[in-house]
Amino acid sequence: MRSLLLASLPARVRRAAAAAITLVATLAGCAQQADDARPRSGASGPSGEYVVTEITDSGKARALVPGSEIRLTFRDGQLGASAGCNHLSAEYEIDGDTLTAGPMAGTEMGCPEPLMEQDAWLTALFAEPVQLGEDPLTITAGDVVLTLVPREQAAPDRPLAGTRWLLDGVVQGDAVSSVPGGPDVVLVLTGTTATITGLCNGWSADVAVGDGAVTWTPGMRTLMACADEARNQLDTDLSALLTGRTAYDIEERTLRLTRGDNGLVFRAPE
Repeated sequence: MRSLLLASLPARVRRAAAAAITLVATLAGCAQQADDARPRSGASGPSGEYVVTEITDSGKARALVPGSEIRLTFRDGQLGASAGCNHLSAEYEIDGDTLTAGPMAGTEMGCPEPLMEQDAWLTALFAEPVQLGEDPLTITAGDVVLTLVPREQAAPDRPLAGTRWLLDGVVQGDAVSSVPGGPDVVLVLTGTTATITGLCNGWSADVAVGDGAVTWTPGMRTLMACADEARNQLDTDLSALLTGRTAYDIEERTLRLTRGDNGLVFRAPE
């Protein structure tokens, strides 16, 4: 149809119309190329939590303070950052492949000097706009390049069943109590059963897992009193909570079991 319409026009008009059509097609192709060049980490850039798995400075590897790591979080226009000491945050905007962060605020924890310096170094990286790359996701700030991997890939959640969960705290309302001294209290779920070792009395239960909850049906157990009152109370608290239905949540190496305002916090060893 377009060809028939052009053919009916004078030659000079046909040439002008053809040139206009070519220009529009060229501009559309350029726009598509520009869109293809943008980061594909999300509709408007990276989204979620990332772990920095590699750092180079002027092409050379840069080491972090031993035992530390850098994590960056991008959510709802807020950049969160941690490098082993304080939690840092700033608003940010993305234009194409350029990320511009606002002034970085943070907590004011006192940490060993190397970690404080690492915090300051990370904050300085975002003092000027940085460039985003993809496949893998990278952030380039001057001569420094950070390679990021989604947290779920770098530090996946441990499975509920088959993991050796060590009790780390007891939650009662807004308070979290540490575990009293003594043997490690270890929870292990295998199939449809669960066992806990380290209590004064042996403990086992049948379990059903589904919809973010565990239903516990404890078996028969001894009723020996612990020599230590704190451990005796721990025995009572666990027995009471792990009867019936509890919600559960796992994030990386942390398992939380909750019922109402009470709960237990377990951690998996490295």
